[in-house]
Amino acid sequence: MPTSNRPYLIRAIYDWLIDNQLTPHLLVDANVPDTVVPKQYVQENGFILLNIAPSAIRDIYLGNDFIRFNTRFNGRAMEIFIPPQSVRGIYARENNLGMIFADEAAPSPSSESSSERAAHSERAAHLTTVSTTDAATDTDAESAAPPAHGESAPPKGRPTLRIIK
Repeated sequence: MPTSNRPYLIRAIYDWLIDNQLTPHLLVDANVPDTVVPKQYVQENGFILLNIAPSAIRDIYLGNDFIRFNTRFNGRAMEIFIPPQSVRGIYARENNLGMIFADEAAPSPSSESSSERAAHSERAAHLTTVSTTDAATDTDAESAAPPAHGESAPPKGRPTLRIIK
């Protein structure tokens, strides 16, 4: 089985956000095992939003197995430790450009109870409000080609992220 592409995408988007003078934020599911974040700042839904701009943190390490950095919460120094699978999104504070990730360990719909499905749907609906980066559709060969017979053209406009199950 191939390795997860999530750590690679996190690093790439982080670099892109920094290069464009944007403020990167990580949306983290604090309930994923081995996630070390200040529990008092975790929202009721189990998520915490972390500013990971170089001015807000020190010694960031974006590895394949974990993300680690030092920061302060209310003046108190803390080391943050985040497995990549706990990252649900990385995006810019200024314009919400970035990426939201699906839950890699999501159970199959048939094994979820109706309350678990409802909670997952509510969480997914919240996460899909963040836009993906603008796509350069004129240079994309696939999108430049006319639609095949019987297919309609994709809708025009700003791309948005959809979670597909």
